[in-house]
Amino acid sequence: MQITHCDKCKKPIEGNAITAGYGFLCRVELCRECGKPVDRFLKKNNLLVNKSANPKEKRERS
Repeated sequence: MQITHCDKCKKPIEGNAITAGYGFLCRVELCRECGKPVDRFLKKNNLLVNKSANPKEKRERS
């Protein structure tokens, strides 16, 4: 079992972490509390990417 810690507050993350970044190497994992401002900004500017969405389903529906 992999234990993930928040890159900002260093608390262990229970459940799903918020992963923010760009590219392959520039990523941080944040707990829900530290990730709220990031989540709010991404939703406000329509930049949120949901990894759980299946890209094949989107292509077939179009």
